[in-house]
Amino acid sequence: MTKKIFLKNMNYLRGFAILNIIIIHIWTIPILYVEDGSIYPKIINVTKEILFHDSSIYFIFISGFFLKYLSFSSPLQYYKIKLKTILLPYIFLSSTLFVLRLFIDGIEFPLTVFFRYIFMGEAQVQYWYIPFIATIFLISPVLLKIPNKTLLLMLPILLILPLIGTRTGTIISLGQYVYFLPIYILGILCAANYERFMALIEKRLLLLISAIITSTFLIIIVMLFEPKFLFVNLYESFHYLQKISILLFFIVFFKRIEHIDINILNVFAKYSFALFFVHFFINSLLDELIMGKYYELFSTPTFLIIPISILYTLISIFLSLLFCIVIKKLLGYNSRYIIGV
Repeated sequence: MTKKIFLKNMNYLRGFAILNIIIIHIWTIPILYVEDGSIYPKIINVTKEILFHDSSIYFIFISGFFLKYLSFSSPLQYYKIKLKTILLPYIFLSSTLFVLRLFIDGIEFPLTVFFRYIFMGEAQVQYWYIPFIATIFLISPVLLKIPNKTLLLMLPILLILPLIGTRTGTIISLGQYVYFLPIYILGILCAANYERFMALIEKRLLLLISAIITSTFLIIIVMLFEPKFLFVNLYESFHYLQKISILLFFIVFFKRIEHIDINILNVFAKYSFALFFVHFFINSLLDELIMGKYYELFSTPTFLIIPISILYTLISIFLSLLFCIVIKKLLGYNSRYIIGV
């Protein structure tokens, strides 16, 4: 693999991406405050959806970018790395969760459930991404063989496809590939033409900010009025526009501040896949051990729900990070086979 210059802004982007993905999954409030008709849970849920829904776009782009930028010497080397750091941890953790649920909860038709855990990513809410991206990994060496000029000519059409809004939540489908694969290819092209790409988006920072504001406004309109337009899913369509604009904005922003060492983003970038694998489990465990008991013992004023939920989310994130660091310390190099780092 050819040694490339370390891109600080892209590393910061990786840390930013995993934080967004974690937050959309774990920023919640106790059920009792949903049931009592309070406005505060609605504020949290709407804010979370507007800001963090579709954050998988960041991860998809980064995967495509580093596929090209790191210039793997052969497809075999590429597949070996992905097997060790992504697929093996995924299979291990999915199998572990299956065994735990088999003995604790009991599972009907266990072989069918195990199949769905491994091949459909149903062990945890975020695990759908692994079998999905694994199929893209399979075709990635083929994508790298396509000439740069050909991909650039195809790009305008490819980037229109996600505007149809074919994302199907956490269900792997043809629509999921139509929605996300163009973003992966965009990442490949941005790495192949990095200097031109940076020059292009740095000149259009105000346009990106305008696009973020406009798409956010359109998302709110869709959430309020649920307008229909032919077969297009406007909600996913506008989230695509918003997240692509945010992505490009932060690539420029992190480039401009790369002289500053943001160690926390570097740490989250280093442990990004490990955090992806464990964050939902750690948060669920925390809910069982602490949050339920806390709200049984104390009557929290509803106006404090928002700051408490933010604090609780931060605690959960850093406990997940601590767990990953401890596993890394205990297992050393072998931790990559268990948690991907």
